[in-house]
Amino acid sequence: MFGLDFGRPAIDLSVDPSHPPTQLRFHLSDPQVEQLKKNCEVAQVVLGASVLSHYVLTSTALQHTDCPFAAQLTKADIIAGTYEGGFKLWSCAVDLLRYLTRTQFSFTGKSVLEAGCGHGLPGIYALQHGADSVLFQDYNAEVLSFLTMQNVVLNTCPRGSTMPPGASFWSGDWGGFTESTVGQFEVVLTSDTLYTPLSTGRLVALLRRVLKKPDGVAFIASKSLYFGCGGGVYTLRQLVEETNEMQVEQMELIADGSDVQREIVRISFRSL
Repeated sequence: MFGLDFGRPAIDLSVDPSHPPTQLRFHLSDPQVEQLKKNCEVAQVVLGASVLSHYVLTSTALQHTDCPFAAQLTKADIIAGTYEGGFKLWSCAVDLLRYLTRTQFSFTGKSVLEAGCGHGLPGIYALQHGADSVLFQDYNAEVLSFLTMQNVVLNTCPRGSTMPPGASFWSGDWGGFTESTVGQFEVVLTSDTLYTPLSTGRLVALLRRVLKKPDGVAFIASKSLYFGCGGGVYTLRQLVEETNEMQVEQMELIADGSDVQREIVRISFRSL
């Protein structure tokens, strides 16, 4: 398990029993969701000549749903052991989208996992650009039902009549996704999931299990360091190097005048 020694965090992927893995189904015209969308704005992320749209769910609007932690969202972006921040569109998700757009990474025919997806915009981008399948995973079922699914439909089926056949949705802890998904994904996308040594170590453990060998790759958008939390790209590099089977490459360093620099890194298996 993990200790508090930020110098050598461990890699662990035991299952959180409070959030077991659960596959969610899309239900057309859910009255609660339809009412929620009426109380929300739609915003856009501009990616060159294209645009991705997403719902902006406020804590006030969510308090009119059965979301059990909605009232707490007025005080915190993340609630340890309860909510992992998926209703907020974090800056690194947009960084990842812009990187994928600029480099024109090919998703054609690939199986993709977006881990800790939240809004799901990178996974939606993959669907729009030829991915054979995208599994959207988030810790919270409420995030997937109220937000991720709705964003997928908004961008791929504007009339809201159906869900793309390649999209699937799983809630729960990463520890529950190892046995059924070993070596399944050719691409893993994730952003702003390295904010503690614990989450960083669990992500590395997840990648070791679910990335398809030998050519599977993961693209991670993250702050270089999450001050006060101990996570970030430095911790990621340390843990990946200790696996002796994977490697980290910096693809982009983002220093745009904000307080903390951000990075896009690529994880792949080392050549034998």
